[in-house]
Amino acid sequence: MKAQRGFVALLMMVLVAVGVFGAMAAWVASEPPPSVQSINRVVLAQAKEALLAYVVEAALSGQNTRLPCPNITGDGKADAASIPGGAAKPCGLAGNTQLGLLPWNALSLPPLRDAYGECLWYAVDGQFKNALASEITSGVNADTDGRITIKDEAGHVLADKVVAVVFARSTQTGSQAHGSSASGTPPCATSPSGDAAQDAADYLGASNAAPATSAVTSATFLSATELAPDKASLSHQFIWITADEFAAVAMRANAEALKATLQASTATTTGLFPFAAAAPGGTCQYQPPLYRGFLPVSCKYPDPVLGPLSFTLNATLQADKWHELAFYAVAPSCAFDAPGCVSNATLIPSKGLVKGALLARSRKLSGQDCGAQALTCLEGTNKLAFDPTQSGWPSQPLIEPDLALPSNDILKELK
Repeated sequence: MKAQRGFVALLMMVLVAVGVFGAMAAWVASEPPPSVQSINRVVLAQAKEALLAYVVEAALSGQNTRLPCPNITGDGKADAASIPGGAAKPCGLAGNTQLGLLPWNALSLPPLRDAYGECLWYAVDGQFKNALASEITSGVNADTDGRITIKDEAGHVLADKVVAVVFARSTQTGSQAHGSSASGTPPCATSPSGDAAQDAADYLGASNAAPATSAVTSATFLSATELAPDKASLSHQFIWITADEFAAVAMRANAEALKATLQASTATTTGLFPFAAAAPGGTCQYQPPLYRGFLPVSCKYPDPVLGPLSFTLNATLQADKWHELAFYAVAPSCAFDAPGCVSNATLIPSKGLVKGALLARSRKLSGQDCGAQALTCLEGTNKLAFDPTQSGWPSQPLIEPDLALPSNDILKELK
């Protein structure tokens, strides 16, 4: 009898387990497939990451710190130069926002496709596009605002000061075209003209295609993603890069480029570094010698023994005025007027022996004046160490900037 009761108990446990398993299996089977929006979010995020990586690579290689031009023909290249038999200015007029396809080839990506299997679209502010040298906008750095605004269909602003936008399309509405490229054409070729800028209105709607049809400096794009993310009948899904996001990656990359320019110059100056400048964008001061202040655009010193010593900043960094966002200090024993360089441990105690320091400030915060009062834009006590009105060597040591604060200044040691 006991054995029978044990068997019944065991049977009941098995049945309960089977029931639970069956219920779980039914629940798993009923899970909906990934939504259109979630699929798009993945590919859009991948595109954004690649665009920001493009900015970093451009800066570190000594090129203009810009975003690529859109692709026009569907082959994924960033079309800046004239296309044979096509657009004379595929990247649009100088300084004007341009719309086209995401230049996946230029970003070292495959042809990214949205949830409907179609290639992504892309718009870039005219100041930030990597146009031809004769048409590129100069003076673009961490303080430059984007001129694209993202709104939902109710007119509410979702983001402003945007520098670039990537689109994943909605389902077909009205005259919007859908469909894969014809056989033998580039994988993302558009129809009917094969020129993405001209065809944009058919794919994205007239309101979002405005930058492609006229000389538009600023642009406003409509999106329903934030307002109604599951209503596919509404506007397209976007992801965007704000001026703050651009500045964050561009400033870090250009801080490294500024440091590299200084370090490379010592190869022809017997290891010595230039004097500092008294104002942003100025040349160095050596009568009397200035050991702290701003990064000089150039420095020439008539050394009586070694002959003329000189430093000239990279021309690309000069054109976009990245040096005007940088502060600089050199140990007196390592400046152009010194007989030989002896490293100093008091400038940046956390770095040990250094020959100098470079601090690149972050994007100015709202209400800040970083021009004539540039020192006010530095974090905490670091502003004291770079004040050119203070004589002699900085008595205030430099500290590593606190990345948790809004300023996010970037400190580099020179060795």
